[in-house]
Amino acid sequence: MTTLVESSVKNTSGLHPKGRAVLVLPHSIENELRARGSKIVVPQTTSDRAKMVEDRGILVEVGAAAWMDEPEPRAIVGEIVLTSKWSGTLFTSPLDGLMYKLCNADDVYATAEEGFLLNVLSDATKEAA
Repeated sequence: MTTLVESSVKNTSGLHPKGRAVLVLPHSIENELRARGSKIVVPQTTSDRAKMVEDRGILVEVGAAAWMDEPEPRAIVGEIVLTSKWSGTLFTSPLDGLMYKLCNADDVYATAEEGFLLNVLSDATKEAA
């Protein structure tokens, strides 16, 4: 399991989950393309649809009561997580302009290695074409 450097994951959304809630930064096709130096432009409608059902992302912040009834936390801040597709609420932060997913901690099902996000690029670019 790969954990991103926790100090590099900052919650700049202005929203702080409470209770059993967790805050996830969904995987973004645009961010991945930028990181690879690609000049492919993803149409806004494709991008919006992909974000609505995205089930991969980086755990940004965890509410105080998340996973208290479990022997160990399902994930820690900075890990890549898989969540239920239709769980939670998506919102765009007015502070940093990024789209976040706020969901119940029980909707986090697994952690993934860092390459997991990069391996889906080919599927995403096929959809955008």
